[in-house]
Amino acid sequence: LRQGSNVPDRARLPGLSCKPEHPMRLNASLGFQLFLVAVVLWRQLLKSNRVQMFLHRSKIAAVVFQWYTVYMVGVMLYMMYSTRELLVSPGYDRMTQASIDANLCCWHNLDNNITCDSNSYVSNTCFNTTGVFTDDFQKFKEPLILKNWLKGVSLISQLFGLPVCLIASYHVVDLLVLPGKKMAEEDDDYKHYHWKPPPRLNWLLLVILMPTMFSVMSMRATCRLWAIFTGTAQMDVGSSSGIRNIEFALESADLEMAALFQFSTVYAFSRICGSILAAASFLHDNSRESQEQNQHREKNAREYSKTLQLAGFLCVWGFVTVGIVRCLLNVAFAFAQVRLATGTMPSTNTTMPSSTYQDMVQKLEWQKLITDLHDSFSESISLVFAALTLLCVMNMVIICRMQMIEEKLGNANLKFTGTRLLILALEIQGKLMDAFTVDSKLYNTAEKYRDMLPDWIPFKKWSFSTEQAHLFNLSILNIECFLVVVLNYWTWHSLNLKDSGIMRFRKVWNEKEEELEANESAVPSHRFQSIVNRIDNSDDDSDDLARSWTWNFWRLRNRWRSRADDSDDDSDQSDQSDET
Repeated sequence: LRQGSNVPDRARLPGLSCKPEHPMRLNASLGFQLFLVAVVLWRQLLKSNRVQMFLHRSKIAAVVFQWYTVYMVGVMLYMMYSTRELLVSPGYDRMTQASIDANLCCWHNLDNNITCDSNSYVSNTCFNTTGVFTDDFQKFKEPLILKNWLKGVSLISQLFGLPVCLIASYHVVDLLVLPGKKMAEEDDDYKHYHWKPPPRLNWLLLVILMPTMFSVMSMRATCRLWAIFTGTAQMDVGSSSGIRNIEFALESADLEMAALFQFSTVYAFSRICGSILAAASFLHDNSRESQEQNQHREKNAREYSKTLQLAGFLCVWGFVTVGIVRCLLNVAFAFAQVRLATGTMPSTNTTMPSSTYQDMVQKLEWQKLITDLHDSFSESISLVFAALTLLCVMNMVIICRMQMIEEKLGNANLKFTGTRLLILALEIQGKLMDAFTVDSKLYNTAEKYRDMLPDWIPFKKWSFSTEQAHLFNLSILNIECFLVVVLNYWTWHSLNLKDSGIMRFRKVWNEKEEELEANESAVPSHRFQSIVNRIDNSDDDSDDLARSWTWNFWRLRNRWRSRADDSDDDSDQSDQSDET
């Protein structure tokens, strides 16, 4: 074999080594995650009117540096990067079967402590003297065989990524941002920073943009699986199982970033609906009532606001809280595995090069420990979180059926259907794929019931390896993102921004002060009215809320001082009358 006799051409390994061929893959993923963190911080900063006034000095900068513009540009660039990796460099779909077999054989050799270099031939661990695959290598390769129909579905699904971004961008610009800008120019305050979205519109933008995050992260995760199927994934690990575990961990981290955006969207849903319910008309009764009745109404308003924010969205809060904790832990596990694979170990030796056998063994032990912890954590929380997902969806359906929500948003259940579909797709769809994944616990149970199905049902004969099941799940998810973004455009395009209250501009606090002071003498329920004003602005920014509470404190303080002065004047006048 070393002399090359009877060795087929596909056994040669030109330019192949057991080092990472594409080191930018990890750097790009980490860079995009940092970009998302920067967008979140920038979105918070743009809530400041001073920052918006500074940006609006330039007509171009005012729109270019809004958070939704920066986000969409970053998502499209990252999507182009993933598409380039899939189709151009290294171009997974253009690789020949011979080169794929050579790469996988190099993985197989790693398990047998055989090093592959650019001038070597494939050892007899992969081929026999006649150039036929050995049984051991054929068994190793079988789970990584990419079926033709699965390959076609995966490639077609990638074509939906760009349309998802384009439709969502058009929806944001044409139906939300531009109409909102025209309405803002008619407002006394917002005309100075008309590109700034009001609070409710700011939350609605998250709902509309959620499919774009799912689409770009599913494309990124798809590239990781293609790297496994073609044998071009990171190879400086020491074993083929270690390579796959790292890619699976990074795939999980990509999907968890999409899940974090999903939790933000669910939170946005609760803020939109909560502010609409808190601003219900029956709370704004300014009729003249006695002091005792006003106190009773004030107490009811506070209780209503508290109950609405906590108990009304209890399942939503549980879903968001547990989901965020799960996402952060999964991302931490993923990067811990990658960190271990780069050669730095948590031991007395600070740096351990992977060239020595003992260091490689210790590295594999640490990787196995982290992988087992990650698998145990995912398995223990999966069922609990699946139940929370169903409860959250039911909570959303019940809230959307309320008449007060439908009066503002129309058919709210239909409008938030796309959001609920992606929630179920990310959490439930993967569990359903386990029923067709060999070696999974659910596969053996489902196999008994599949035999009862008629032969014409397609999925009766479905049988996937873990890698194939993950790829099929991601392919369906990207297609679902396209369907959801089309559904969002169809359901939300008829929304009237003004009548729905989405474009409700907040008043300047000085104007509120003048208005309330003018009505205090005529309306005895001014204390209750201040509570209603705070409920109305429950979706305002934290700095504005703090300013409102400070202003109310000084207003009440000045009022009590004036009352004390009036009472002193009355007592002095009564004393003078008695003396007279």
